[in-house]
Amino acid sequence: MGQAAQIPCGHCGTLNNVSDQFCANCGYLLAGGPTGTIPVLTPAGRRVTGALVRGELLGGRYRNVELVGKGGFGAVYKANDERFQGRRVVAIKEMSDAHLSPQERSQALKDFRQEADLLVQLKHPNLPDVSDFFEEHGKAYLVMEFIEGRTLAKVQDDAGGPLDEQLVMGWALQLCDVLSYLHTQPQPIVFRDLKPSNVMVTKPSNVMVTKNGQVKLIDFGIARVFKSTAAKDTTTLGSRGYAPLEQYGRGQSDARSDIYALGATLYDLLTNTVPADAPTRRVNPLAFEAPRQLNPAISNGTGNIILKAMAEESKDRYQSALEMFQAIVASGVIPATSPGRSYAAALPNFATIPALSTQAATLPAPSTYPSEGTFYSDHPFVIPQAGWVTPAKKAAAQVFRDYLLSTPQQQKALQYGFRPANLSVKVGAPIDAAHGVDPRPVQAILNVPSADVVQAVETSWKSLRRKVDVMLILDRSGSMNDTGKIGAARQGLLQFVSMLGDLDGLGLTIFNDSINVLSPVMPLGPNRQKIRDQINAITACCNTRLYDTIDQQVKALVALSHDRHIKVVVVLTDGQDDASALTRDQLINDIAASGPNAGNGIKVFTIAYGSDADVKDLQAIAGATGGQEYSGTSQNIQQVYLQISSFF
Repeated sequence: MGQAAQIPCGHCGTLNNVSDQFCANCGYLLAGGPTGTIPVLTPAGRRVTGALVRGELLGGRYRNVELVGKGGFGAVYKANDERFQGRRVVAIKEMSDAHLSPQERSQALKDFRQEADLLVQLKHPNLPDVSDFFEEHGKAYLVMEFIEGRTLAKVQDDAGGPLDEQLVMGWALQLCDVLSYLHTQPQPIVFRDLKPSNVMVTKPSNVMVTKNGQVKLIDFGIARVFKSTAAKDTTTLGSRGYAPLEQYGRGQSDARSDIYALGATLYDLLTNTVPADAPTRRVNPLAFEAPRQLNPAISNGTGNIILKAMAEESKDRYQSALEMFQAIVASGVIPATSPGRSYAAALPNFATIPALSTQAATLPAPSTYPSEGTFYSDHPFVIPQAGWVTPAKKAAAQVFRDYLLSTPQQQKALQYGFRPANLSVKVGAPIDAAHGVDPRPVQAILNVPSADVVQAVETSWKSLRRKVDVMLILDRSGSMNDTGKIGAARQGLLQFVSMLGDLDGLGLTIFNDSINVLSPVMPLGPNRQKIRDQINAITACCNTRLYDTIDQQVKALVALSHDRHIKVVVVLTDGQDDASALTRDQLINDIAASGPNAGNGIKVFTIAYGSDADVKDLQAIAGATGGQEYSGTSQNIQQVYLQISSFF
């Protein structure tokens, strides 16, 4: 069956029917190429891809700042989210569907909604935070975190040659982590197009852990649903040089396809050469050169890792991102003191408690000795064998155990007064007579106490432990109605209430435009059911008066006469303050441990609930009091409240 004649646009290259006067994608006159200005709407009334003007409002809340980039299947804009006073900067991806038939466009929009809904749920530090999606003027839009930085391709272009091996392999650990996260979703996600231009490294001001830079996968494959039937072979093809053979229609793509692409990306960054594409390798094996042939400075360990990742047959590659992660760590190509290695220790997908803030891991654990003599205690590292411990978690725990037992880490533990668990590390200062410590191994071991004794100690602890006064604060502004947020938050609060003792003090405050103290701090025992009922009755509406609420409740705790109680404010919010009289800086001055609150010891724990919360603000508020900031979602909020309750 013949195909209708088409002509390419002289401006953007889109194929159009010969009868068309204007390009359906960019709006230029087809006869004569790019002349005149680009119209904002096509003759059919649909918005032209990449033609938004500065200041135009999208979705009723996003004000366009500038066009960041434009490609064959869409455009990306920098915009301000005007829902918040602080004008949160976002990136908006505009999908081009001009090249699709009406039937293809209908299916593409359906697929877009499904994929966008999936992306909104993905939360990982190496993925852009997707917060919204909508359709307008015949176009589909995806709203995500605006990332300041450079793609790895740009980093390499600026360097003009191969990049530093430790730097690249530090990035590789992060990419292994995010790939493992995607591959182990209930419905596994294969990225399919990993390459240097699809990975961005953030600017230093955005880096949380290491000067290596945090990398993020960008151009997440949502654009593939807007490709026409004629281009569907490229949907799974990926990019030449980075895609394995199975992505050329010779097999089923799976997680190991991304492993190949990661290996090819490392190959490129370390040799400044795109590897031979998979079909060429199959026909002419000599076309593929080992990375160390191109750059002899690459270590044997890294060279072998790349070759295994890029094996032609998927069964010969690393079978998971976790396995590749372990191989990189075990190879020694990244020293334990390297910033990339220290970042890897905090990677969330290889940790068992992902909701804990990474700030907690940076504090050294000091040793203490009683006046009676040397205190000797064993702190075992246990890898549980329970059914909920997956093979991946066991393997990750083993990697971490090996890291802790390595000589550099054991020597560091010794500096803080801990006796090395690795017997090959020689005991020295401060475990010596000069510091009042017997350097000899333990001479006598106490018997393990009976179950009755352990139970008695536990009961005694509950009665003798220092009591706590907690004011729970919940944001009930209108956005808390989104995607079941308020219901999940209620369940988290109920769990927190169940973890406190009868002699602990507990209060409950909710806020939107106004502040409503449902219950002041009072002994929980006789009021437990009352507070539960109040939590169950909370509904959401209106704006966000965050700063004023925190300030008021910190001052209320200061006024309490329970001097022996730990005093804590736990506040959950899903947005940014838009209704307070106080500014953030004024609030921090009021509650900071060095300000009027000095000596009161009141800690503020903050929970950034969802993607719209201002994490930096909440970190600053919590940090000013010596508290801690957490990130929560509808899925993990009960775990977050459980973790906070374990502090008391």
